[in-house]
Amino acid sequence: MFVERWTSTSVGMVSTVVLATTWALWTRYWKRYAQRSLEVSGPLMFRETETHVYRTLAGIQYQAQISLPLSYHSSGQTSYPILVVLDAEPCLFSLFAINARYLAYAQEGSFPEVIVVGLGYSDTLPEGSDTTQQQSALEHWQGLRPLRARDFLPTAADSPYGAEPLKHVSGHAEEFFDFIENQLLLDLTKRYRIGDIRCLAGLSLSGVGVTHALMRDTTTFTHYAIGSPSLWWDGEVMLKRATDWVQSDDIHKVAAKVRTTFEIL
Repeated sequence: MFVERWTSTSVGMVSTVVLATTWALWTRYWKRYAQRSLEVSGPLMFRETETHVYRTLAGIQYQAQISLPLSYHSSGQTSYPILVVLDAEPCLFSLFAINARYLAYAQEGSFPEVIVVGLGYSDTLPEGSDTTQQQSALEHWQGLRPLRARDFLPTAADSPYGAEPLKHVSGHAEEFFDFIENQLLLDLTKRYRIGDIRCLAGLSLSGVGVTHALMRDTTTFTHYAIGSPSLWWDGEVMLKRATDWVQSDDIHKVAAKVRTTFEIL
């Protein structure tokens, strides 16, 4: 499922096409990729990519990987849309960044160049961790589950499918998006030439987080791309919240804030 708030057709197309392509590649090659060893010593780096580590007031660390447009350093004062990708590791940031660059090149004039930011955890391992450890992508992904539950899920609950208990860690999405709004984006705006168009993207558990962000009473992001969100979480609480949000007394505010399109893959 994709939900997107549209203020620019071209960036709306970029967000949807990139997420659709990423999801198709992810589902097609996941089983094969998940069995391969993954170096956890650092992120995949390619041309015009930078990395920054942030620490919240509560002492939580995050790693942000930034893929700049190839024209960034030769384009004067040109500003660019920004696409913030949650669940950046083990490979979503790379898939988004590569697809965004390809679309900007192959569809020149139709798709804008964008700054892609992948928010993850790779360089935030505890001191003394064995950074040469070999692990599969699936093991890496599963190891991040408590952190993802903490940051992306707005309520504290346990999985109904018998998975690892999460009630003791989940339910801190509001604090996570406060960090994005009041720390991450403020710093990125000082470092880079970011335009008025800002998109937030996520899938699975982070898709729940993006859904939560969509309904927050802020103007931090202008576009939202949500892929296969785990809306079953906590008795489908996000669907209930969405119903209340759409049916709120201030319906004109809701209508002005979001026009949604739904696509089922």
